[in-house]
Amino acid sequence: MELLALNLANVFGQWVWPLLGFFVGLGLVVFVHELGHFLVAKSVGIRVERFAIGMGPKVAGVKLGETEYCICALPIGGYVKMTGQDDFAPNPDQASPDKPTGEDSPDPPKAPYDPRAFQNKSVGARFAVVSAGVIMNLIFAAVLFVIIGMVGKQYPAPVVGDVTPGSPAQEALIEWQDSDEAESQGLTSGDRITGIDGDSMLMKLISNDVQNFGKIAMVAILANDDDQFTMTIERDVNGQTRTGQARIGVTGTQSNIGTTRKGFGIYSALTPVIGLPENMNIDTAPFKPGQRITAIGNSPVREFWDIAPIEQSLTGEPVDVTVEDSDGVSVHSVMPTLRFAPDTWVFYFEDGNSLKADSVDVDGDTIIAIDTKGDRHEFNSGEVVGGSLKHLELLGMIPRVRVESVEAGSPADNAGIKPQDIIIQYAQVRHPSPARLVELTQNAGDQKIGVTVLRDDKFISMKVAPHVKGQRAQIGIALGLDTNHLVAADVRPNSPAQLVGIEPGSIVTAVNDIEVTNWAELYNALKANQNQTVEISCKHGDRAYVTEIELDSEAFDPEMYGFTVLESLAFEPMQVTILIRNPISAIGWGIGQTWEFLITNYASLKQLVSGQVHAREMTGPLGIGSYAVMAGRKGIIELVHFMAFISVALAVMNFLPIPVVDGGMAVFLIIEKIRGKPLAPKPMWIIQVIGLVFLGAVLLAVTFNDIVKFIGGTM
Repeated sequence: MELLALNLANVFGQWVWPLLGFFVGLGLVVFVHELGHFLVAKSVGIRVERFAIGMGPKVAGVKLGETEYCICALPIGGYVKMTGQDDFAPNPDQASPDKPTGEDSPDPPKAPYDPRAFQNKSVGARFAVVSAGVIMNLIFAAVLFVIIGMVGKQYPAPVVGDVTPGSPAQEALIEWQDSDEAESQGLTSGDRITGIDGDSMLMKLISNDVQNFGKIAMVAILANDDDQFTMTIERDVNGQTRTGQARIGVTGTQSNIGTTRKGFGIYSALTPVIGLPENMNIDTAPFKPGQRITAIGNSPVREFWDIAPIEQSLTGEPVDVTVEDSDGVSVHSVMPTLRFAPDTWVFYFEDGNSLKADSVDVDGDTIIAIDTKGDRHEFNSGEVVGGSLKHLELLGMIPRVRVESVEAGSPADNAGIKPQDIIIQYAQVRHPSPARLVELTQNAGDQKIGVTVLRDDKFISMKVAPHVKGQRAQIGIALGLDTNHLVAADVRPNSPAQLVGIEPGSIVTAVNDIEVTNWAELYNALKANQNQTVEISCKHGDRAYVTEIELDSEAFDPEMYGFTVLESLAFEPMQVTILIRNPISAIGWGIGQTWEFLITNYASLKQLVSGQVHAREMTGPLGIGSYAVMAGRKGIIELVHFMAFISVALAVMNFLPIPVVDGGMAVFLIIEKIRGKPLAPKPMWIIQVIGLVFLGAVLLAVTFNDIVKFIGGTM
């Protein structure tokens, strides 16, 4: 019963509450929009016959005075029905107020003149009614932002966490003010960005202040290829804060749906507080989520970016990691994990050649690498058989797979696979390498795969049926490496190990008769014998064998490797709380946020029309719903923030010059004002039908986008 109650609580918290909040919020946004039309229509004397929330058949309603207020079955919009208003017959033929109608009239019979009908009001009055919904949506969004500002909300801090090698951010020249150092090159971890300016129209319309990292990312995404920006940067140096400015451009980065987005080459900052990734099961032992890392060995850790320099000094020996939380301070002895050095890019190819690179960019299946001499190389990712884009290797030997994390509700989770499990057998293959495991999964499709794992010194067998998304079959695990056991799951073709006869599945036991038990010890033994010939002892099943390898720089380069003590841990993002107690200031902030959302929505549409943003980036109803669910899971303030965004987006979409929506009607009214009379009914009917077909096609397209993203696992 306790398990059932826990599952029900999880379903309610993860799905029922977020979806309920989304539908209530969406209903409010639509209600406010239609309320704008309703109030202005009443104020100019137009008779309102129906005020409806939703579309389709009426579920419930009540008539008060001349207006029926009702809720309809489909929660996908709403409408206000005014006398004389018909989107497909907006100018009905009717009698004028000073001419007779009926049998005594010399003209054909016409509808009676109604002074309270929509079409009989002035162009100005009708324009006010049409635009009122959009205006109310903007006012509603501003009110929501004011509430958010006064209650307080956390945003990603505008602090640089990491910089991509070779990116505009790394190459930017920073000119310092009031500093002995006139200038320096490149943004670095810990830099706080307080302002951003530029010559583009977008930057002329929005504030230059930067309060959160999202604004930095938004400016980059909406930039043109040749746009240049001036960033105002604060950097702490020896307890003093320097202020400087950097001129910086944008570069293309690969999105998770295969399109290219623009960016500055910087990532938002993390904190040294251990967290849990969303919807993923992960084993953080010996640490706990919420603990803050305060020291590694004798070196203090104040910020997340303090960790990397400390790890550079690790030798593979156990090191003490100090953490603290509300329960106090604790110290854990941790064995460092061997890995490729963070800035190391090494690619191995089928012909045995290799490439060392200082920077790498990925464009679809094409890898663009700049080598250590500054030369540019382009090659297809399918040509790579090993290296830092794949997984760690020593002498061409690749460790076997350790499960780093498991996606909640995935086939692996349902089968019973746990974080830290070591894959002993997958399908019919013992000790599969990461690449081999992915290949076996693809070949299996949706057929069940037999899996044997090593967990707590016990062998556990199970079956897992991959889930096929698009062209990919997945079981829902993040692949790590078993660096605690010296099993060579695979050996790269034409590598030093393969050329001297080391076989896949072998266990390395010694180097020059000195016992080694894990990959860190193997690395240290090889490093101690650099540029010498060593004997490597191995076991393969019941057979033991010894082979010799010459450790020249091509076979083994110690500088390619490093150690980490925090592998597979997730860390909480660095955040800043925006809290505005003064109501007047909160109103100003709320209006400013609404304005920026409005401008960036139009800028996004401009880029879409001009082809700078791919149509695959568009999101439809399913995508909006999924984002709303994610926002609802984070709390009521996140959901309110999302609904403010939706309210602005609805205002933008509704006032586009497209027939059927409010913007199209506004265009017709402007034409009527210029001509002195409305367009004829038949042309208007044709235009409205075309507009309806166009909107239907767009809806189908964005819904198809959502389905593709869902199937591909990117939504």
